Amino acid sequence: MPPEPKRQPALSPDLAESARPNLYVVSDSARGIAPLPARFSARTPPAVWQWAALAALTLALVSGLWLAFGPLTQALYWLCWGVFMLNASLRLAACVVPVVTHTPAPLADADLPVYSVIVALYKEAAIATQLIAALEALDYPRHR
Repeated sequence: MPPEPKRQPALSPDLAESARPNLYVVSDSARGIAPLPARFSARTPPAVWQWAALAALTLALVSGLWLAFGPLTQALYWLCWGVFMLNASLRLAACVVPVVTHTPAPLADADLPVYSVIVALYKEAAIATQLIAALEALDYPRHR
């Protein structure tokens, strides 16, 4: 387990209040999820009630096939048909309904975050001019 990172207090109280949910993100991510209890893992076997439910469902299916093969297969057929038609209807409705797009208001240059673009090139002379042209075509202030 990595050592606990050193926690430093925020510089101003108002900054501390605005960043309160994210103060210890680095610390929590550095420790990872290894110390969590086993109940949060997918490696745990199914519980007793889950085995019982699976056994009851299997028993019901096998006995239904044994005792009433025709009605059970008919019910399964109509169930699958209903699911298929529901899916087809949902897809048709999605095709017919117009798409509503929301365009956010543009931000002022001062409100945009500061980014650094680092491009790693190794023996890429053939595409360097295209890359520089694409980077210069970005719609983003150069000072940000």
